[in-house]
This record gives sequence, structure tokens and C-alpha cells, in this order.
Amino acid sequence: MRLAIIFLNFWLYAICANVEEQFKELFVIPDYTVSPLNFSTKCFDGLGCYYNGPPFYDPEFRPVSLLPSNNPRERIEFLLFTPFNKEDSQNYTFKMTKESLENSHFNPQGMTIFWIHGWQPYLNSTDELFRVKDAIFDHLESHRYKNFFAVKWANYIGDSYDQALANGRVVGTMTAKLIEFLMSHTSAKKESFHIIGHSIGGQIVAYVGQEIPGLHRITALDATESHFLHTDKMVRLDPSDANFVDIIHANGGYNPFEGLGYPEPYGHQDFYPNGGRIQPGCGNPPIMNITDDNVLRLYFKESCDHRRSVDYF
Repeated sequence: MRLAIIFLNFWLYAICANVEEQFKELFVIPDYTVSPLNFSTKCFDGLGCYYNGPPFYDPEFRPVSLLPSNNPRERIEFLLFTPFNKEDSQNYTFKMTKESLENSHFNPQGMTIFWIHGWQPYLNSTDELFRVKDAIFDHLESHRYKNFFAVKWANYIGDSYDQALANGRVVGTMTAKLIEFLMSHTSAKKESFHIIGHSIGGQIVAYVGQEIPGLHRITALDATESHFLHTDKMVRLDPSDANFVDIIHANGGYNPFEGLGYPEPYGHQDFYPNGGRIQPGCGNPPIMNITDDNVLRLYFKESCDHRRSVDYF
């Protein structure tokens, strides 16, 4: 009996040690000796400058803060769908021109959605954003919503989760700049824009709202938790970022072992279907065996509970 107890204790210790090591590989342990001298700024013409120090650095809750990657203009696209081109998008980069706008199907008389996807390396026709676009135009809100922009930043994701967070700041700025362009060249108003984001996109939407106060609505679909929980409101989504901020929590947790989404309420209205963590029919795939960033990125994209927030929307 005593031998069995010793064996059991050794087995439990081995499991805990293995999980701890894998956790360290996934998320950098905070370095409390980081010097402000290591912080720096990167600027992009027409977009502004990005500082990787506080509040985007926090020794406990955001111990890794990187600068954005280069060449965002060439790597971020805006795909415009309307009832007149529901299947074939009109694609634009950062510098949309007055001529290209006049030749587009953009209709300033209706509501416009900007959809920002999460941490995924590619987009295809089966992705959730296209299903939502089809549902809006074909069945639900075609009388109100006239334009659907898919913000395609898959080519600007970066090679790690932390890099994706840094690049997301630029994605938010570029989205805001395009909205400002649309408002300055058409009759579209701030009240006619609805910004939606899933996963990391559910936090990027905050940067759009910070650039353009008074936007009609922001919706976050299971916005990611890691490196956002307990951070300053400049870093994450906050009710002040739009006139109405609504949140769907589908896979919330206080660490990636519990769930990928933000667990605490932070909108004007927060919805927690089925408790907001595990969704029916999804199961609970173990994340503790994932130590490779590419595999982790795929997990973010394919996680059933995490994606279910889109279905609920």
C-alpha cells in the first residue's frame, strides 16, 4: 500500500511538472527586471506611432509587449460585400481612393459592418465571417445592413501570439482610417457603423472605437483573454469605445487551460450562453499538450467552444 502511495505521488508530480514546463513554453513568465530603456516606438506614415511600453506592457498581466511588424499596408485588405456583390468582394488596401469608392457598391444610406477575424493564418469561404455575411444579406437584416467589410489581416498575423497582439493595434488604426475616409467622402455617419470582432479581433475592435469616439455599436464575440485581463482600458475593449458595446462569452477562462475567451463582464450588455465557458456538443479539448505556436494558432481558429460565439450572434 505504501509503495502504491509513493508511486501515485511520483506520478502526480511528473504530470504537474510537465504541465508547468509546457505552460512556460506557451506564455513567457514575467520578467520583473525589464527596464523602460528597452521600450521603443515604431511609426508608420499616415497611421501614427506605436509604443510598446506601459500600458501595453505590464509586468504581471502583459509581460511581453512587441512592436508591430513592417509593411501593414501591403498585408491588410478590406473586402467589401454588398447585396449587389454578395459572393465576389471588391478588395481595397489602406489607400482607398475617391475614384475606387465611386466605382464600388458601397451604399452610405444603410448600416455598415466591419468584421475583424481572430488569430488565424488564412481565410477561406467556410469561415464564420462569410456565413454571417450571407445570413445578414439573405435572411436577416438586408433592409438595414447594406455593406459588409471583412478586415483580412491573416497575412499580417505574425509568427506568434504576442506579435499578433502588437499587429492588431495597426489593424485597428487602419480600419478606423478607412471609416474616416468613408465618412468624409459620403453621407455615412458614425452612427451607421457596427464593428464586430471574434477572438483577438474582439479586442482589436477597441482600437477602432478609440480612434473614432461615438461609433454606433461594437460587438465582441468571445474576445481573447490572454494578455488582456486586468489591463488598462487603452489595451482592451471597454464600454467607452462605442455608444453600445455588447459581448458574447462562449469559452471564458482565467488562463488558456480554462478557456480562450475573456471571462469577466466588460460591455454594456454581456451574454453568457450556457455559462459562457463550455458549449453543448463541443467537449473540452486539452490545450495542455499544445506547445507549438502554429498548433496553438490552429487551436484558436478551430476551438468549437470559442467559435460557437459566432453561431450565437
